[in-house]
Amino acid sequence: QSIMLLKLKAMCYIDMGAEEQAQQVQQEIAQYAEQEYYPGVQLAIADRYRINDEHEKAIELYQEVIDSNSIDKTQQLYSYVGIGMSSVWLGDDEKTRERIDLIFTDYKKHKHAGYNILIIGEEYYKVASKALRDRDKESARHCWQQVISIWEFYLDNITDKYRNEVCYLTGVSYYYLKEYDTSISCFELLLEKHPDYYKAWHAKYMIAHCTDKMYRNRELTLHEAKAGILEVCSGYDEQHPDVKSVFSTKMKKYTEKYRN
Repeated sequence: QSIMLLKLKAMCYIDMGAEEQAQQVQQEIAQYAEQEYYPGVQLAIADRYRINDEHEKAIELYQEVIDSNSIDKTQQLYSYVGIGMSSVWLGDDEKTRERIDLIFTDYKKHKHAGYNILIIGEEYYKVASKALRDRDKESARHCWQQVISIWEFYLDNITDKYRNEVCYLTGVSYYYLKEYDTSISCFELLLEKHPDYYKAWHAKYMIAHCTDKMYRNRELTLHEAKAGILEVCSGYDEQHPDVKSVFSTKMKKYTEKYRN
């Protein structure tokens, strides 16, 4: 059988949870270790383990790819990314950060370096969401803190087309930590530097929402809250005619609340 057919068989077995059969197929694949396609096949199987939450097995295979004699630089990069993403789920923050540092050091000029750091950071969002569903607020908070450190590293060191997304996500992360003032600063910076960002409508809503929370928490005076909210709500519907009606309605309510 060809190595590509064996790859598909292994991936199907992984999806089925048939680990014994998956291992048997991988033993057959090992016979092709000297072929140029071997690292790419192993990388695909490692990704499949990761997608199926088999993170320890995924990391083991990613490392095998890194140690392969015929690996190319892109495959090495994707292996670093895979290890970083799986390490997030295993709670190994140190290994996650090691992978990010390696990507930054070895691939700073690679066109996808920033994007790959971005998707590692986004795994913390997924873990935090799961923790919230499980009512584990402490773990969720830890994830927000970890992802902020990644976003701030990104904004300090990387200049690419994803900076607007990272700036937005930093604001969202600070919001979840209830650090509303810092969250507002992130969204204001986003709107200043990237006014045409596709989620500008939501950034404006978040500024109003955070400002309202700060007023209710007695962190702002009525005069301060009124000035901030009325400014960001002004012309909202005209600037964002395609926004979901629920956000348009909320912005109108903020305007009515603070206009009087």
